[in-house]
Amino acid sequence: MKEIPILFSTEMVKAILEGRKTQTRRVMKIQPDFEPSFCIVDSILSIWKYQFAKGKFPKCSGAASKPFLCPFGKPGDLLWVRETWVWWDGDDVYGPGYYYAETFGQKENVPKGFPSWKPSIHMPKAAARIWLEVTAVRVERLQDISERDCIAEGIESFRPVPGDGGAETYYKMYDTGKFAPFSKRSFESLWESINGPGSWEQNPWVWVITFKKVERNGLQNN
Repeated sequence: MKEIPILFSTEMVKAILEGRKTQTRRVMKIQPDFEPSFCIVDSILSIWKYQFAKGKFPKCSGAASKPFLCPFGKPGDLLWVRETWVWWDGDDVYGPGYYYAETFGQKENVPKGFPSWKPSIHMPKAAARIWLEVTAVRVERLQDISERDCIAEGIESFRPVPGDGGAETYYKMYDTGKFAPFSKRSFESLWESINGPGSWEQNPWVWVITFKKVERNGLQNN
C-alpha cells in the first residue's frame, strides 16, 4: 500500500469534508494519440497488453511499448490531501497546531495575530488531516463525464423550497457564482476555474480517481 500526496483547492477540501466529493479528475501528463478501448488493471493503462492482444503497436506519444502508470496509485492505496495550511503557536483561545484555510471559511473569521497561509504544495505529510482510500481508477476523455460523476466531483448544489421556485436541483456556476440547472456546465466552470480558460475545450484524457474518506489516528484536525 502506497501513501501518495494530492493537491486540492480549499473549496474542494470543503466538498470532501461535507461528503459531496468522491471523485477527482487529473490530466494525464502523456496524452495518447489514438483512442482504443482502454484496458485498466490495478491503475495501469496497459498500452502494451492492449496492442499485444490486437497484434498491432501504433505510436502513442513516445510511450508505445510502456504502460501508463497512474501517479495517484491503485485501489487500496492512500492519498493524503495537501491543502492551504499553516502552523500557529496559538493564543488564549486557540491552541498550538496545524490550521487550515477551509476551517475559517471567510477571511474575517481569521483570529488576530494569525500567520499568513502557506500554499498547499508546501504542506508536509505531518500536517495532513484528510486521508482518502482509492477505490477505483480509470481513464476517459474529460468531456465524457456523466451527469452523475459531475455531482460526485463535488459541485455545489441546492434545491429550492417546494412552492418557491420548484423542486429542480440547481448547480453552482464557478465563473459567475450563480446557480443554474446544469450539472455538466457547473463542472465545466469548476474545471476551468482550476485549470484555466480553454482547458475544457482541450478535452484531454484524464485519470478518474474514485475515493472514500478514511480516518487516521494521531492527527490533529483544526
